[in-house]
Amino acid sequence: MIPLWHQACLRGWFEPWQGVHPQWMEQPEWPNWTTTVLHRSPMAMRYAFMTWCDQMALPTEPPEWLLTPDAFNEHLYVSPEQCMRSAAFIGAVCWFSQPEAIVAWPGQQSTLTPSDGEGRAGLDIALLRTAARLARWHSVPVLFEWRSPVLTQEAILIQGMAWMRRVVDGHWCGWWSRLRLRCAPAMVRELEAQMLNCAGAPPNNDHKAVLMAWRQALQT
Repeated sequence: MIPLWHQACLRGWFEPWQGVHPQWMEQPEWPNWTTTVLHRSPMAMRYAFMTWCDQMALPTEPPEWLLTPDAFNEHLYVSPEQCMRSAAFIGAVCWFSQPEAIVAWPGQQSTLTPSDGEGRAGLDIALLRTAARLARWHSVPVLFEWRSPVLTQEAILIQGMAWMRRVVDGHWCGWWSRLRLRCAPAMVRELEAQMLNCAGAPPNNDHKAVLMAWRQALQT
């Protein structure tokens, strides 16, 4: 029997409009006719898939890994909320991996955790502390320089998304084009601009640390 998460990945490939961040529907490239043809016939479905992929710049040919699942595929099909949470957590681990960040942490807790108890990066204080602990044992280097020494929502999201993209491109070729649709369009555009300043391909042991953080984000 095909695991449910693998079924979700297959559906995510052949029905890429499922589970996208709602802000994509407001973008000019969004094919707003898609939902009007989905239930007409299998032929209409195939036409919708091909045309939708063309308009959203998505590959249509399924990659080999999609047909031969491995233990990490369960990370790939996530909701917009899970995707942003994973990016924020990975970015926080990346930030806390810097020695200067650990030193600055005590003085920045008040700016990172507003009165409602939620961190500016969508992480509560407990998860930020978890990210700090994980960084001590499984550090994640930065892919590009931080614009500010202060931890901000945009900074850790972009850094986390950049790592997610690197890991996905390294292990599950072709999936990032779909996974990015679970992130806000403005964040994706900022990520693409920042990726121009990224260093070369990171070692596989860095990928392992990112995957560990990714799993932690989805389990909490």
